[in-house]
Amino acid sequence: MINDKIIVAAADGDRQAFSKIYEEFNDMVWGLALKFTENTQVAEDGAAEIFVKLYKKIDKFDFRSSFKTWLYRFSVNTLLNFLEKEKRRYTARISDEMAEEGSPQAAQKKTDDKVLVRTLLSRIKPGEREIMILREIEGRSYKEIAEITGMKLGTVKTNIYRARESLRKVYKEETA
Repeated sequence: MINDKIIVAAADGDRQAFSKIYEEFNDMVWGLALKFTENTQVAEDGAAEIFVKLYKKIDKFDFRSSFKTWLYRFSVNTLLNFLEKEKRRYTARISDEMAEEGSPQAAQKKTDDKVLVRTLLSRIKPGEREIMILREIEGRSYKEIAEITGMKLGTVKTNIYRARESLRKVYKEETA
């Protein structure tokens, strides 16, 4: 169990304290990265990026929320930035997969739902993708999403509605 003493020690550069934090939260961070990317290699790179940045910025934790909540938000923000950097490579890979199938329509018919969802999510805005992953893949409540993202509850509901509309639009484009 991670306590305030360990966090303060890690913020002061104590590598053993940071190792304890890594051991405690590695599974959570890696799982989150995998949900965002649906690709183990990219998820590993994203999780590594999170822990490298965390090591440098753990002193920014201000104890106003639980460390786990703060780390989750920190991880999401880091992943969104990381994915923006990886966007060209990721989009090119998805395009290559579709090209191998002959057309986007043929690819959809031959791929399972998981690949279709990943493809659709890759085509919406990162913020929309984040909120859809939190709600629909992780099954988070509106209240949990509000806490994680720092949004008001009404804003969360509005953003989920807009993200769903974006997914519908992308789906229609893919199946047209």
